Amino acid sequence: MKLRAGETIAYKTRPHWIVFGWAVWLASLTARFYYAANYVSNAADAQMWLSLAWAFGVFTLIAAIVAQFYRWRSRFILNDRRVILKNGILRQRSTEFPLRNVESVLVEFPILGRLLNYGTLTVRGFGGSRDSIKRVPKPERVRELIEEQRLTVPRLYSAGKGQGSGKSVSDLCAGCASVGGPLGR
Repeated sequence: MKLRAGETIAYKTRPHWIVFGWAVWLASLTARFYYAANYVSNAADAQMWLSLAWAFGVFTLIAAIVAQFYRWRSRFILNDRRVILKNGILRQRSTEFPLRNVESVLVEFPILGRLLNYGTLTVRGFGGSRDSIKRVPKPERVRELIEEQRLTVPRLYSAGKGQGSGKSVSDLCAGCASVGGPLGR
């Protein structure tokens, strides 16, 4: 990802290590099958358990490779001007939200996520756009960082004045100059 002129990265992360969960589970089955081959009495049963161990070993390797590619290709980047979410292995999706357009940040935790401190982070922008990234480590801290960065970004209208124009909001909207606005009559 290239930074634009004047941007600095405030926070950058990849998915939590829990993405290797399937690989670890398959590795434990592989080890069980391998040890079962050592405890059977006849050679045919031992060969069957070793074959299962090899098959599950291959699945373990594939699961670990897929998980590592997922970690390499998915990331969350927060800089001083925008939030960037990138997901995917073969088909990558990248979503950018300027900080001034971020409406809300939703954090969801699965049961295991509460214990291991990871969750799904959903960023919603004005106009209904939204995107999420799963298995983000320390998602509540990420939400706090987004809120801190949002407070430092200049707003389009602050304190009733247009940015750089010196005009108030009522000066920019002629129909709003009347008391109560056009809809308040």
